Amino acid sequence: MNDEHMRRAIELSQFGVGRTSPNPAVGSVVVRDDAVVGEGYHRRAGQPHAERVALANAGDAAHGADIYVTLEPCCHTGRTPPCTEAIIDAGIKRVFYACPDPDPRCAGGGHAVLETAGLEVAGQLLEREAALVNEAYLKHKRTGLPLVTLKLAMSLDGRIATRTGDSQWISGEASRQIVHEMRSRHDAVMVGVGTVIADNPSLTTRDVADGRDALRVIADTSARTPADARVVRQQSEAGCAIACAEDAEADALREAGADLIRLPRAGEHLDLAALMAALGHSSMHRSL
Repeated sequence: MNDEHMRRAIELSQFGVGRTSPNPAVGSVVVRDDAVVGEGYHRRAGQPHAERVALANAGDAAHGADIYVTLEPCCHTGRTPPCTEAIIDAGIKRVFYACPDPDPRCAGGGHAVLETAGLEVAGQLLEREAALVNEAYLKHKRTGLPLVTLKLAMSLDGRIATRTGDSQWISGEASRQIVHEMRSRHDAVMVGVGTVIADNPSLTTRDVADGRDALRVIADTSARTPADARVVRQQSEAGCAIACAEDAEADALREAGADLIRLPRAGEHLDLAALMAALGHSSMHRSL
């Protein structure tokens, strides 16, 4: 067992963040005689998992080798076959993984299947470090709720706009670039209707290599978002969802192409807890 090999697997897993939802971002390294003979990471949901990529890269060298994985290998069939099956068939001798998988379809089952097949299995190797990469996935599996990241730009006197309401730009070019990188790693980006009316933002990801747009979610109790707003009309596969009250008149927004998330009110505003539950039910792991 070698921590450095697991650190490499964790490093690889980071390439999948924001790309694999609703799956976790996982990295894997195959090691024989303390030399790396194969490595890989999960690139997209529906594509081979990290273990299968690493084993394919290792080829025959995987026989009798060790495999390091950042998450307990899966033992169920989803869009791809079980990784435990691939590990056993490759002739792996020892399996080291970082985080137990809370998915009820696995949840210790992967560990048990491998041990039953006669492999040496050890978990929780650098678990804390690996869990940071999959914090959104792990929270979602344990609570059904997304992990929310708060983004704001604030002036030295603690304000997010001038007294006249001007807010462009408090932040600088470098920080705005970071925001686009964050959007690319999140499943959804959410603002209130006041921001839409004041700024008419696009909320898309720009100037990021291999970037992707997040679902644009507008918290809009009374459905005041203009039907011709950029967030609605933006050409993007990610789409736009208007979270509004159950009694809000939103036909124009639906006709413009927006999806509607109907929610109960909490006083004069939306029930944000219900909104988080709705996003989690749609397998949104990470919301900005």
